[in-house]
Amino acid sequence: MVMAQPLFQLLKSKHPQAAIDCLAPPWSQPLLERMPQIRTAIPLPLQHGELGLGIRRQLGHALKGRYQHAIILPNSLKSALIPFFARIPGAPAISAKSVWVFSMICA
Repeated sequence: MVMAQPLFQLLKSKHPQAAIDCLAPPWSQPLLERMPQIRTAIPLPLQHGELGLGIRRQLGHALKGRYQHAIILPNSLKSALIPFFARIPGAPAISAKSVWVFSMICA
């Protein structure tokens, strides 16, 4: 999570009006809540390595229509499922090993 902080800083400096939400494991919530660039830290109710397709689909549907872009940092197909189910347009994939964060930007 700490490795993602420079990205959040850069995004906020380039797009000061953007609201950045971050979907991440519950253990990272206290850290995310201390990052001024993050509007909302959304807990991902899955364990590391767990597919949880139904949970990902349900969460994606709950987030549908709320975001314009998604930045997917983990290097896994599972991480791209939530933005897929949320139908977030133009969701670019950015691979960064050992970083578990799913950031959503709404304008």
